[in-house]
Amino acid sequence: MRRLSPRLLIFLTIFIDLLGFGIVIPILSYIAEEYAVGPVRELKVGLLMASYSFFQMVFAPVWGRLSDRVGRRPILLLSLTGSVVSYALFGIARSYALLLIARSFAGVCGANLTAAQAYVADVTEPEKRASGMGLVGMAFGLGFALGPVLGAGLSLLQGAFREGLAEQTFPGLGAASLCLVNLIWAAVALPESLPPGRRGPASARGALAPLTAVRAALGHATIGPLVGVFFVATLAFSNMEVSLGIYGKIVPELKMTTREIYVLFIYIGLWLAFMNGYVVRKLLNYLPETILVIAGTALQSLALLIFPVVPSKACVYISIGILCVGQGICVPSLLGLVSRTTAATEQGRTLGVTQSASAMARILGPMLATAVWKLLGIAWPFYAGGLIMIGAVGMAILTRRRLIHQPLEAALSFPPR
Repeated sequence: MRRLSPRLLIFLTIFIDLLGFGIVIPILSYIAEEYAVGPVRELKVGLLMASYSFFQMVFAPVWGRLSDRVGRRPILLLSLTGSVVSYALFGIARSYALLLIARSFAGVCGANLTAAQAYVADVTEPEKRASGMGLVGMAFGLGFALGPVLGAGLSLLQGAFREGLAEQTFPGLGAASLCLVNLIWAAVALPESLPPGRRGPASARGALAPLTAVRAALGHATIGPLVGVFFVATLAFSNMEVSLGIYGKIVPELKMTTREIYVLFIYIGLWLAFMNGYVVRKLLNYLPETILVIAGTALQSLALLIFPVVPSKACVYISIGILCVGQGICVPSLLGLVSRTTAATEQGRTLGVTQSASAMARILGPMLATAVWKLLGIAWPFYAGGLIMIGAVGMAILTRRRLIHQPLEAALSFPPR
């Protein structure tokens, strides 16, 4: 029997895990509103919504660093175990405190993406790293698109057993069941990608020093600006995600229903999957990653700036399509450049820092969207995101110029600790 390639195995692992993520996310804000009672209700809602990203931001470099020391497989299996527990807790929770513990623990154990990206780097030639990262993005896009569909089906199924069950019971336990199947399957089928001879020194102190990893990455002449572009791109995209549903519902020319907004998010996920899994891999045959990063950030800026100009459903879909094209060619190219600029023994640490930056952006994005909306109106979160992305275009251009004079092969790794 022919064995599946390691890249396909890790793709399936991420995809199944993100199906669980996609099941829970659409109902999270509603559940937060239901359980966050008391005089500081808004603060509790914000805390619950941000808890996952906060703990992911703190722990992503830790898990990435540990994966450089002990291998990718143990960290992936540990994080999948954490996903099973956190989704099960979410499903059975009947209090705000338990919901907060469930989401926080999910963030702590959210090493899947960091370890998976490092896994892809281990099994992919340097010149094909961006293409490999596209597979991770494709799995994310498909999970983002299909997870809500499964979640809606589980909610309908729960309707037959409504009495005595909380809104999150079937979706939470369904996500936990998927992750349990994924854990068992990965334990049986997923091989280790980082043999002992290619691992870094077994220093627990170094592995548990995330601030050291962040300082080293951001201080690197090439990696620092790339992480900066990744942060800004994620900030603008998460700002859009938060504003999109509100914009669709309150703009008189749109008046989108909840079902139409779900369809729009499925549309986003399918676009991202198509761009990451197919288009970017074809473009890399003709264009270098640095050009794709510049083009991708420019397209995202354009899409956000034109989004509110003509308030119509056609303009929404066109703008979102352009935005996804930009995001789909930018992010895998950025991650490919970061990976190629990093020594083999430091892949987990560096990619953990990029995920930490992404998590921080996902905390700040909703805050930015809410503040700008309250001050200037619902169209302005999109304008603000477009203006922010202009800065990312400038950073991408400067990074390309730097790499012209300092090729990737010369930009080796971090200074010795």
